[in-house]
Amino acid sequence: MVETYGKKGDWSLLPLCETRWNSMQGCFASLLRVRTALRQFMADNWDDDEFPDALVVLDDPEFWSCLEEAEQLVRPLCLASFMLQHDNNTLSDVTFCFQQLFDTFSTSSYSETLTGLLEKRWADCEQPLFMLDFALDVKRLEVLNQLPARVVDELANFALLYYRKLFDKDAPSIKGEMSEWINGKYISSGKCIKDFEGLETPPLAAFWQVAKGTKMRHGRNFALCELALSIFAMGVNTATCERYFSELALIHTARRNRLAAEKARKLLLFDDKYGNASFGEESRWSRKSGS
Repeated sequence: MVETYGKKGDWSLLPLCETRWNSMQGCFASLLRVRTALRQFMADNWDDDEFPDALVVLDDPEFWSCLEEAEQLVRPLCLASFMLQHDNNTLSDVTFCFQQLFDTFSTSSYSETLTGLLEKRWADCEQPLFMLDFALDVKRLEVLNQLPARVVDELANFALLYYRKLFDKDAPSIKGEMSEWINGKYISSGKCIKDFEGLETPPLAAFWQVAKGTKMRHGRNFALCELALSIFAMGVNTATCERYFSELALIHTARRNRLAAEKARKLLLFDDKYGNASFGEESRWSRKSGS
């Protein structure tokens, strides 16, 4: 690599960890960055008796084409995994990750298999709530403007459904409020989400608090504001949401290494129930023995 690219730069190949998307993407990307050097290495040494047969693929154009496509497919999974490691995730963030993955997978040559796996994970979610959270996220307004009327009507129905569920009362105005929100007519203050960053209150909650106060001062209906504040107050289980995407590692992980989600859940329950008890017994025994 030094002969091909010179001494400047840190030239290295990253090792592959099959169960971590960022490791896989880094490994693929490092190979692609030094493609020319690796092909030159193959050309210079292929007739050597000790040249490994496994490296013959370095001169195969199809290998590099497949590797490039694989790196592009893994990249949005790395982004999703990184985003969902944070404790301030919203359901909207999870929905956004699903959207990014679907857009990438649907255009690949493996679309049928990958989109099927993704739809299986999406089916595990409470879809109306996730979609409603996405629709009430200020950062997604540009996407909402492109929705067909049928989808807007469905979102309005979801809003009414969850308002009744959360507040145990009716809100006749909420469908109209939802329609105005999606069409960009609900709030005319010109404020954006960046105006609420750096506050003690999370940005989305702060935005909807201001919107509610504005509606109340002008004597307008504010049921949608109440709904948004309740929805964005829901904490996202970071580990659970990240698992939606990390479990896609089943694509490439050998069956013998797989640990089903249900089995993992039962192990955690067992450890929580009996692990502390065992620790307590051990502590009492230690005190009796004088250790």
